[in-house]
Amino acid sequence: MVLLRSLAFAGVYLFAGSNAESLEAMDAIAADLVGAGGRQPVKQNQSDAVCLLQHQKQVRKTKLYETEHETSSIMGVMPDVTGIGASAAAVYKTTNITFRDEAFKKKMYKEICPKAASYMVECYRREVAGARLQCEEYMKFEHQAQFDQYIKDEFFWISKALLKDFRNGNSVDPYLDMNEHEFLAKKKNAKKVDAACQAPFPFPKPDNNKICYRSVGWATYLRLGYWGKDNCVCGDQICEREKGAALAATQEPWKSWWESSCTVTPCPF
Repeated sequence: MVLLRSLAFAGVYLFAGSNAESLEAMDAIAADLVGAGGRQPVKQNQSDAVCLLQHQKQVRKTKLYETEHETSSIMGVMPDVTGIGASAAAVYKTTNITFRDEAFKKKMYKEICPKAASYMVECYRREVAGARLQCEEYMKFEHQAQFDQYIKDEFFWISKALLKDFRNGNSVDPYLDMNEHEFLAKKKNAKKVDAACQAPFPFPKPDNNKICYRSVGWATYLRLGYWGKDNCVCGDQICEREKGAALAATQEPWKSWWESSCTVTPCPF
């Protein structure tokens, strides 16, 4: 409780995922701030300094990430994680997904597939004939670096909760290469998967497709998305696809504190 009061006083760090994930994320940050164990209370007269220190650390990490990977993620450009330029050849992939049941299949199509499509150029799917709980996917990536990023760290762009649910009885086959001719032929009779987010906010929040970020680093922070007030939610670093979605995803007491002074950017797409 002391830990939560300390973070509330600072008024900057809130991760709007499930309660368990949010508390875990805040505990992780507290541990980083106060040392091993993360259970020492932060005194109220220290909280402003702690808040500033953690914000500066995150800004430095984001800038370092962008510099190392030669990207301008703040402008919504997909990071080129291997240093390959945008002129590199497009990469085409296909895979089969097997679902544990019809309920998760619907969840996959609604919550996960639109996130996935946001991290590639094009994505299509088609039901496998005679296999009700299988689908085949056809994907186009800008280059090999974009595909490598897509599969990095067990799909770093989805929340821990979604990843855990997927692991429970679902499976994805190894990715196989396609050429452009094969991709064009396959996509003709397939359903296009619409991306959850588009430029200039191309990166969806890992647990909420109604919220999109400018920066991939902040979108995927702790697999929940960075959730600071003035330098993120109310500061034009996110947009919301549905009016009120950002504050609806914000926990109390932050939601009440922010409502009177927070203007969230509506998504332009």
